Amino acid sequence: MSKRVAVIGAGASGIICAKKFLDAGFIVTVFEKNMSTAGVWNYSGAGVVYDNLRTNLPKEIMAFEDQLVSYGNEESFPGYAEVRDYLANNCNAWCVDKVIKFECEVIDTVPIEKDNHLTKWQLFYKDGISEKSEEFDYIAICNGHYETPNFPDDVFIEANAKEHVSHSKSYRVPTSFGARILCIGYSSSGNDIARDLLESGREVFVSQKIIDKTSEKQNLANVEGIRFVSQIKSIKKVGDECIAETQFGSTIKFDNVIFCTGYKYSFPFLNDEIISTKNNMVKPLYGELIHEKYYSLAFVGLPWKTLPFVLAESQAIFLSKAWLDESVVELVNKLETSQDHYTRVKQANLPEKYYHCLADQQWAYNKKLISLVDELTTYRSKRIEAIEEIFNIVAIAKAEDLYNYREKSYCFDKLQALLS
Repeated sequence: MSKRVAVIGAGASGIICAKKFLDAGFIVTVFEKNMSTAGVWNYSGAGVVYDNLRTNLPKEIMAFEDQLVSYGNEESFPGYAEVRDYLANNCNAWCVDKVIKFECEVIDTVPIEKDNHLTKWQLFYKDGISEKSEEFDYIAICNGHYETPNFPDDVFIEANAKEHVSHSKSYRVPTSFGARILCIGYSSSGNDIARDLLESGREVFVSQKIIDKTSEKQNLANVEGIRFVSQIKSIKKVGDECIAETQFGSTIKFDNVIFCTGYKYSFPFLNDEIISTKNNMVKPLYGELIHEKYYSLAFVGLPWKTLPFVLAESQAIFLSKAWLDESVVELVNKLETSQDHYTRVKQANLPEKYYHCLADQQWAYNKKLISLVDELTTYRSKRIEAIEEIFNIVAIAKAEDLYNYREKSYCFDKLQALLS
C-alpha cells in the first residue's frame, strides 16, 4: 500500500518535495495556507518581496533538474514575478497543483506512537470553514524561514517611537517612508532596500556592527550616498523628532527605522516537546533535516547562505528514497547529530547564529544526501559542480561591485553544455 506524506507549504521547497514524492509513488497532500503557490515569491501583504526586488542569484542556477518550463526573462537576475511564475508553471506541469489544499493552515501535528521512530502522524488543519484532521505516514515541513521577523534584543525602542519602526518583511515601496531612513542590518535585504531608498531620493543611514568610531564620524560628515554608522543602542522620540543613538554616542534624526535583521525559525503547529528553536537553532535533527526521535518528520530548507532550490531538491531526493524503503532508519546514523553539529560550530569559534549557515559546505552536503540513497548519478554530480562554479563567479562579482553585479552578462557554458 502506498505511503501517505503531508507537505506543509507550497513554496519552492514544498513544490519540489511534492514532485519527488509523487514520482516515488507516495500519496501526497500539500497544505498551503495562502491562495497560491510560490511562497515568499508572492507579492502580498504577508510576503517578503517588494516592488523593485531582483534576485541576488542568476536564474540559470535557481532552477530544478526536471524543470518542464524554463524562465521567460532573458535577464540573469529577474524580478520576483518571474521566479513566482517559474515555480507556478512547473508546479502545474508536474501536476503538483492537483494535490495542494489551498487556504488550509496546519494548526497541530501529533505523533500517534511516541515511542516509534517511524510513527504515523495526526495532522490538524483549518480550511477556512472548519477544523479537520488527517493521518499521514510522513511529514515534510517546508514552511520556509521568512515568516517571523527577528528584532534584536540589544536595541532599546521607546514605546512612543515604535510607530516609526518596521521590519524589512513589510517593505514594499520607498514612497511609504519619510525623507530620512535608518536601516539596521546590511545583509542581502539590507543592502538592497537601502539602495532602493537612496535611489528614490531619500537620505539613508545604515547601522553595521563592524563600523568603528572614526569611520562613523567620517561617514556622518558625508552628505552623499549611504552613510554607515555603528551599532544602534536606542531609538527614542523626543518631542516631534525621532532620534537613534549609536554605541559611540552619535545621534541620528530619522523619520523611519527599518530592521533588516533577518527572521526567526517558527513551527507553530509543533509542540515545544517535539522541536526546539531556542537561540534560532532548530533541534534535535540529524543532518539539519531528520528529527532525531521521529524519523518520519523532516524539516526541509533550514540551512541558509545556500542556493535554496538545489538544497531543497537534494533533500527531497533523499527523503523520497529513504522514506519509501524505510532505509532512513539506518541512514540517520550517517548524518551529523545536533550535538555534534553544535560542537563543530563552537570549535570553529562561530556565534550560535551561524548554526544553520552552510556556505561553502552546501555542495558536499547536497552530494552526500543524494549519494546516501544511491541517486548521485554522473549527471547530478557534474550539475552540482557546474552550479557551484557559477555560484562562486557571481559571489566574486558581487564582492567587487555590490550595486552593479546584476547588470553583468554571465556565460554559463559548462551548465548549458551539460543540460543540452
